Amino acid sequence: ASLQVRLAHTCLCLGDIPGFEGYMNRALALDPESFPALQLLADLNRDEGRYTEAAGYYDRIIPLAPGRYQNLLSLALCHSYLGAQEAALDCLQRAGQLARGTLSPTTL
Repeated sequence: ASLQVRLAHTCLCLGDIPGFEGYMNRALALDPESFPALQLLADLNRDEGRYTEAAGYYDRIIPLAPGRYQNLLSLALCHSYLGAQEAALDCLQRAGQLARGTLSPTTL
């Protein structure tokens, strides 16, 4: 699956969207919980302003890598753009606690 993700990323950099989608579909068929694939999809959707889709991917990857507070920050951004201010604030608080070491990643 990781090779498929790398090939997908290369296609994305080259602007080959059909190739990107094909490789991503294969990566997720091989491993539906592929962290690199889900991370790429989350970040891409966030960057493209597709906040609902991005939030769905961040919700999936946060349990896979609970110590990555950056994903909580991105999820907070998505919630904020979607008008879910309380959810955004919760994500920001948890991200800050993770970054300071006052929240264990296992409690997410």
